[in-house]
This record gives sequence, C-alpha cells and structure tokens, in this order.
Amino acid sequence: RDHATSKAAADAIAGSVEELRRRVLAELPGTAEEIAGRLGLRRDQVAPRLTELTKGSSPRARKTKTRRQNKESGLTAAVYAAIEGNGQ
Repeated sequence: RDHATSKAAADAIAGSVEELRRRVLAELPGTAEEIAGRLGLRRDQVAPRLTELTKGSSPRARKTKTRRQNKESGLTAAVYAAIEGNGQ
C-alpha cells in the first residue's frame, strides 16, 4: 500500500468533506435520508457527516430522541439537530 498516495487522496477530499459538513449542518433538523434528499445527495454521503458533527470536543449536532420512518427502508431513523451557538 502506498501511504503517500493515500495521504494525497485524503488531502484532496478534505476541503470537500468540510463543505459537505457545512451543508449538512445547515439542513438540520432531519434524518440522514431527509437531508440527503434536500441536498440531492445519497444517504451514505450524509450519514458519516452527521456522525462527524456529533463527535469531538465541540460537537455541532446531536442525535435527538425523535425518530422518523425512512421512506426507502420503512425503518425508523434518528433525527439530528444542530447545537445552537456551536458553529451555527
């Protein structure tokens, strides 16, 4: 495995990942599926950004107790909300 290539790839997408986080944060509250639909993205592009936004020493989002049914799967999913005053 070429670590230099992996690092170069990670560096290349770092800016776009941060931009996706900002876009996802701006669409809260919602489930990953709802936010993906509003942004014209796939759920698998949004869900990791939601997880990232809830982690770290200064989380910018939180998982609420509310759950809503996903249209695609019929299963329920957590609704995420922004943490006011923390990057909002």
